[in-house]
Amino acid sequence: MTIAPSQSVQLTIKLKNGSTRSFPVADITKITFGSITNVRDIENARSLIKTFTLFQNYPNPFNPTTTIRYELPGASEVIVTIFNIVGQLVRHYASNVQPAGSHEVVWDGTDDGGRSVASGLYIYRVAAGTKVVSKKMLFLK
Repeated sequence: MTIAPSQSVQLTIKLKNGSTRSFPVADITKITFGSITNVRDIENARSLIKTFTLFQNYPNPFNPTTTIRYELPGASEVIVTIFNIVGQLVRHYASNVQPAGSHEVVWDGTDDGGRSVASGLYIYRVAAGTKVVSKKMLFLK
C-alpha cells in the first residue's frame, strides 16, 4: 500500500464499552498493555510474542544514548554485549532470567569502565537462551 504524504494512517481501537478511538500512527511512540489484572491476562499478553526478536536500536545514528529493545517469548537468561568494529568488547550487560515480554537496555556510549567511546560503527549482540542475534549501530559525536 502506498500512502500519499497528505494522508494520515490511523490506529483505531475498540474499547470494552463499544466505543472506538483513533490515533494518527505517526504520533504513536509506544503501545503498552497496562490493564493486566489477573494471571489469565498475563498469559494472554505473553502469548502475543511468539519468537525472540531483536529490534534495531533507536535512535540510530545516536548521540548521546540509544535504546536496544528485544522481546522474549518465554523466560530466559539474557546477555547484551556491545563490540567495536574490530570485535573488541566495549560494554557487557548480564542479567538474571528475564520473564517473557518486551525489554530494553539503554546504552550511553561508554565502555565497561565508564569512559566515553569514539564515534563509529558498533555491533550489539543479544543472547537469550540458545538464540543469539546481532545488529549494527552508529555512534556520532
